[in-house]
Amino acid sequence: ILILLLLTNLSLSSEKILIGKAKVVDGDTIKVNGKKIRLLGIDAPELQQTCIYRTKTYMCGETSRDQLKIFVSPGVTCFYSRKDRYDRILANCFVGTKDYTIRKSTESRKKKEGADLSSLMVRSGWAVAYKRYSKKYISDEIFAKNNNKGLWKFKFERPERWRRKNK
Repeated sequence: ILILLLLTNLSLSSEKILIGKAKVVDGDTIKVNGKKIRLLGIDAPELQQTCIYRTKTYMCGETSRDQLKIFVSPGVTCFYSRKDRYDRILANCFVGTKDYTIRKSTESRKKKEGADLSSLMVRSGWAVAYKRYSKKYISDEIFAKNNNKGLWKFKFERPERWRRKNK
């Protein structure tokens, strides 16, 4: 029994790495090497989701996706250890394809290479902190809101609420 417990703990705690070019699905989901990855700690508008600026309607879900495409263009390095109920890998992903350690990757959000993708998306205003699952990106959301970035220029519904009403 002790050996079984040790083996189970090892497999649960072992972190895996995916490195490569990313194909963007939407503002918080990418595919790397054919594997679907959900960025941890953030929530982006659905592709069909709209936002309003004054009286004009915009496809903010598509704009969020397009912004993520720009951020991942150099390729990504993703660290993960689990999947969600939809069988997507839940990962912390960073710009670039070098074999980063997590400590090195989170040192500087200003560096292009190694920047945290979730932080970039929330700080630019094209995703929000997914507070139900993580508190990590709340300061990035506050920055985006205070500086009228991305979604914060518009009238919009938080993606989680929009999904409940529209799906």
